[in-house]
Amino acid sequence: MNTKRILAVALSATMVFGSTLTAFADDPDTSAVTGTGTGKGTPTSEGYVDTMVPKVLVPTEQTINAGLSFHVDPQRLISGTSKAAHPDWTMPEAEDDSGVYFLTGENTYTNNSGTFNIANLGTGDVTFTITVEAVPTATPDTDIPFDSKTNVEAANPTAAKLYIGAKIGKGATAEAVSSEALTKKVVLAGNSANYDYNYGASGYEYVMKSGELKWNAVPVSFEGSITNFATDKTVPGIKLTYSWAAKVDGDKTTDGVTIESEFAPSEEELAGGGSTPVISNATKATGQAWNYTATFTKGSALTMAATGLTEATWSKTVDSGYAASSNITVSNGAVTIAASNWGSANSGDVRYIKVKISGTDYIIKITIA
Repeated sequence: MNTKRILAVALSATMVFGSTLTAFADDPDTSAVTGTGTGKGTPTSEGYVDTMVPKVLVPTEQTINAGLSFHVDPQRLISGTSKAAHPDWTMPEAEDDSGVYFLTGENTYTNNSGTFNIANLGTGDVTFTITVEAVPTATPDTDIPFDSKTNVEAANPTAAKLYIGAKIGKGATAEAVSSEALTKKVVLAGNSANYDYNYGASGYEYVMKSGELKWNAVPVSFEGSITNFATDKTVPGIKLTYSWAAKVDGDKTTDGVTIESEFAPSEEELAGGGSTPVISNATKATGQAWNYTATFTKGSALTMAATGLTEATWSKTVDSGYAASSNITVSNGAVTIAASNWGSANSGDVRYIKVKISGTDYIIKITIA
């Protein structure tokens, strides 16, 4: 009998310690005629990472302003004097010269503009609205009138006429800019295959992969020509405007725009269209949802300055929730994070600062030390 009891105790111990499913309290009486049993686990989760990443690539205001500040020479004075006034300029050959010049490089002018790429670098689909319109001068009655390419490039035209053609989309045919705005709407699909999970100092995150990645984009460029006339006229301008929003379900708008599905942005474009401003105490970043990185040491104020910096808000997440704070102030082109800010944060925690510089928003990822 004692041997049987010892064996039963041993078997019971083996069952308890050999299985994590064995209850340690309120065990049912297995010698009773009837009984019940129950148990409840405590599940846990590894966490959640938001895979809906909003990120677009668009030309900055500075880039557009520089690229669309074209120069005209209706009398062909430059070629007629062998560039005497501009010896350092690289220009089109005289026989192929249309008289309208876009700056496309250092002292380099061509009759076609550079390309303004508008792309979706996120994971969700985005609807873009792209508008090109004429901008009259302060004295519109003396402006060179816009006209079609056919009329401007007719044989020996002498009436003052200016043609600017907008090409919106891959391989697009140019459409003449006129007094009526030219607007295109197009849906650009996101590409989640270009993102992957990562575990970093702040935990799990969904980040853009490294290397050359391909995205959906709409290239926008311009061409121009002008008639040969000798009347002193003012030169009207053109304006490129864009906006975007998350695609509405069912929206398949293209407006005849051919999408470039193999767009690979340059490092300059990823950094902000080649015109990303310099921010003191911050380092430029590429290929991420933020434009800069910086380190904030608790107990020490952090000041970051840039020409044209006028606003600053903050958030715990990169894509939403930005708000003003009395501990984050802007004065004379500089944003200062007070030494007492984020006092309860841990070393390695991350916050985000959104600053507005010359009308454009930039995001700074702040790592707390």
